[in-house]
Amino acid sequence: MARTTIEVLGDLNLLGWDVLMYGWQHGWVAAGVLNRFATTCLNSDLNEQQLRAVAKLTSAEKLSALEIDHLLTQLGPKPLSRNSTAADCWRLAKLVELHSQDLDWDEKVTQLESLAAEFGF
Repeated sequence: MARTTIEVLGDLNLLGWDVLMYGWQHGWVAAGVLNRFATTCLNSDLNEQQLRAVAKLTSAEKLSALEIDHLLTQLGPKPLSRNSTAADCWRLAKLVELHSQDLDWDEKVTQLESLAAEFGF
């Protein structure tokens, strides 16, 4: 059974605010994912500013994209480039996701070419 990229990131224990921010900036992360991740982080060791941002993100589905951008910048490093560790995590997870899909060879090659273009290769 094919897993989503977010599931792969979670399975590989690669989810973090920087990875989610990179995915959000590229349109790969939905507000619901931020909501669920923020809820799991409420028990983490956070400073006061981070705790406020995480608490607000537990309702990410009710926030505007601009509000989410602002909160994510409080939690992760900025700016994130295609050469960042967060980008590496996404590349790996997207390749694992593609590998797990039941596609014929030609379709996998087409998807791989699309993925390479998405990351600027």
